[in-house]
Amino acid sequence: MLQDLSCVNYPVTLLLRARKFFCDNDQCRRRIFTERLPQVTLPWARRTSRLAAQLVAVGLAVGGAAGARLSHKLGYPVSIHSLLQLIARLPLPQLSVPKALGVDDFALRRGQRYGTILVDLDRRCPIALLPDREANTLADWLQMHPGVQVLSRDRSKTYKQGMTKGAPQAVQVADRFHLVQNLAQVLEQCLAVQSKVLKAIDLEHHSANSSTATPKPPTEREQRAQQRREERLTRHEQVHQLRQQGVAVPDIAHHLGMGERTVFRFLASPEFPEWQSNPHRIHSSAIDVYKSYLLQQWEQGCRQTKQLFAQIQQQGYRGSYQTVARYTHQLRQAQRQQLTEQEGRGPAPISSGKPPIPLSARRATWLVLKPLAQQTEAER
Repeated sequence: MLQDLSCVNYPVTLLLRARKFFCDNDQCRRRIFTERLPQVTLPWARRTSRLAAQLVAVGLAVGGAAGARLSHKLGYPVSIHSLLQLIARLPLPQLSVPKALGVDDFALRRGQRYGTILVDLDRRCPIALLPDREANTLADWLQMHPGVQVLSRDRSKTYKQGMTKGAPQAVQVADRFHLVQNLAQVLEQCLAVQSKVLKAIDLEHHSANSSTATPKPPTEREQRAQQRREERLTRHEQVHQLRQQGVAVPDIAHHLGMGERTVFRFLASPEFPEWQSNPHRIHSSAIDVYKSYLLQQWEQGCRQTKQLFAQIQQQGYRGSYQTVARYTHQLRQAQRQQLTEQEGRGPAPISSGKPPIPLSARRATWLVLKPLAQQTEAER
């Protein structure tokens, strides 16, 4: 019984009777021979070849789970595992050696195990995955597939050795991504020692575009940050003083209780490098999922923080009460800013909105590398 393609939304099953032949020769290892019908189906199959071909096309187009759901709609249901088994039985396509080959590493397990991916740059598709990122592995693959004319790689010396050994006639070039990445790293290191200049530029820019405001006293968080900066500055000076006295780097790290990489980083910058934060990092909170509900209840007149906290707890909220209180405080501040006139008190103060992003070394690097056509007037 062979499952076949549907006909006018009706499932079709073929009842196929095949002939069997028996061998009377006692020396023959195979005593029974069954008639083959290669145009119809394969041995031991439960579906016709044309149905299997259509299922393979569905699986290659949309994948296992989506292909199984689509097969139920088309009238010949199949499970995910059966669909993946059909795909796994396909022979691999014939590999044509590309003229331009891109080589880069990828993480099989981040921080522990890495491999090498080979990409056909003309067709923009991967063609091979190597189990590691050793030079001999890459060289062996290039020797087995001669004909590569251009090899694109990062700045790794390991890949350079493998390419030189496996394809000495090919031209080696550094790809654009790693060149820009290395440029950004060096540029950020150069700008990190110019923190005073960046702060002066930032202050002048914001003072020209905003009204003069009374400086606020530093908050507790800013005081702690200033204290940590002074401690790092003291460590930076101690590292340079010990190095000038001829103390080795491991001894400096042991004496000051620091890591050797931190000591090397301090020695690489004669001036004190300021700590650089990432202004583009997105912080998620447990309350983000419930903000729409809280805003809806707020607009309907429910302004009690404890009541709102109890309501979202019933919906599965596992965060703290202080997080909800901070969000309701923001809602109250936004409500006050919407009042343009209050009786007997004059106009309400205008909120400055979000604080401007500081001009750090990382942001300055991003502004330098950003295309001019995409920059705003303020960024220029």
